[in-house]
Amino acid sequence: MRGQAPSIRGKAAGWRKLTVAALIAIPLLLALLAAGGALAQPPTRIVLEPGSLEFRRLGLTHTLDILIQDAPALVAADVYLSFDPTRLQVIDADPAAPGVQISRGTFLDPAQGFVINAANNELGLITYCVTLLSGPPASGSGRFASVAFQAVGPGSAGIHIITQANHLTRTGLYGPGTPDPVFIPFEVVTSTARIWYPAILPLVIRP
Repeated sequence: MRGQAPSIRGKAAGWRKLTVAALIAIPLLLALLAAGGALAQPPTRIVLEPGSLEFRRLGLTHTLDILIQDAPALVAADVYLSFDPTRLQVIDADPAAPGVQISRGTFLDPAQGFVINAANNELGLITYCVTLLSGPPASGSGRFASVAFQAVGPGSAGIHIITQANHLTRTGLYGPGTPDPVFIPFEVVTSTARIWYPAILPLVIRP
């Protein structure tokens, strides 16, 4: 029995070392798994859909959707969209209101927040911003807004987005000690409009 005591003490020490190693390794493993999950998160994107608008003649209209995809806990988003006013014009979505507006979406919900909605057909610029003032943040994907364009000049024109979005938690928002906003890096998918010349057949007069 005396000869076995050192062996038992050695085994106990070995178990203690394994326990300590496990206590160190498990948090590290969980941290690595969490980091892997964060890396697997798809990038947040702003997408113009469809990617190409085809106007077969002047005067035709098409609707372009502005989509937000895979957003985490979004409480504010600002989208600035530029277009060629010599080829495209925005059709007013609310003729009863002053100025020219585009159609509001549901992601983020404009009924729960403060909205800036203005289209300038002279400069070729659209400003659409939503900041939630109540309710939970928006997560996931949805339609942010829609733009109805009318073709007014022939040619090809790009439709571009310059954007930034605020990613904030609801806690402390707009209250004392409100933290600075965290900006989400967005991937942007733009669109192109092609307006065809009106079909004019030559008139041939025979003597």
